Amino acid sequence: MDKLILYIACSLDGYIADATCGIGFLEETPGPVPDTGFEQFYDSVGSLIMGNTTYRQVGELADTWPYEGKPCYVYSRRETGQNGQVAFTSLSPAALLEELRSEHGGAIWLVGGGEIVQLFLAENLIDEYYIYLMPDLLGDGLPLFPAGFPKTKLSLQSVQAIGQIVEVVYHKKTK
Repeated sequence: MDKLILYIACSLDGYIADATCGIGFLEETPGPVPDTGFEQFYDSVGSLIMGNTTYRQVGELADTWPYEGKPCYVYSRRETGQNGQVAFTSLSPAALLEELRSEHGGAIWLVGGGEIVQLFLAENLIDEYYIYLMPDLLGDGLPLFPAGFPKTKLSLQSVQAIGQIVEVVYHKKTK
């Protein structure tokens, strides 16, 4: 079964963006750029799911669509249809996962942000969590895990320092 994987970076105090929705802190890590294994992860991905705010932010920051060749599904209450490789959806998380697993091979990357993470957490659908803790304390901003989801048990798989970044990997705990 193709797993739903949350692969995301956040500040040490749990924010994926600062109070102005900026993500500059992700690129300000001192020292050489560490190899977090992103390319290998990305090669394993068959499709992506992201929230509308993240989709818009990617569009503003990138000159070209950075996920070329990967079907991307964006949750939106307003937009419908398709825009290139991006399909807008309002399907339930479980229905969307069923569709992606039947149509595309490989892992499914839950890109973000916090609201979409909360939506999938509410149904306990995230199989693996790759969280990269950045050496920053923002004090305020957009939380990775906004309040309002049910208690979720996870199983620690690994922890490693990659330069100034800490990679923490959890799997959904099976009973």
